[in-house]
Amino acid sequence: MVKAVWKKQELWWKPGFCAPGLAKADAREQKLVLADKLANMRAIARDYAKYGEDLWQRFKRGKDVQSWYYHVAVKAMSDLEFDAEAVTFYKEFKDKVNQVFGYEE
Repeated sequence: MVKAVWKKQELWWKPGFCAPGLAKADAREQKLVLADKLANMRAIARDYAKYGEDLWQRFKRGKDVQSWYYHVAVKAMSDLEFDAEAVTFYKEFKDKVNQVFGYEE
């Protein structure tokens, strides 16, 4: 399963790729992706607090693409908001995305 998710990650930045696959994934796969993305967002939020906008110079793709990707991931995994095991982690992920990138309109 990890290998399958990793292969999908290689194309994460291509518009239209992330949302359909992730939204259709079963809860177990979504929880695995959530764990990875939450760990990433914790690190990004920590570094953003320290470095501010200079943080985005570290990324191959800038803040706009990162924002798009993480907002898409929040939407694609929104069913986890109703999963007793995942709800706390999903809400933290969503809060961190909005904290760093702002609320999507």
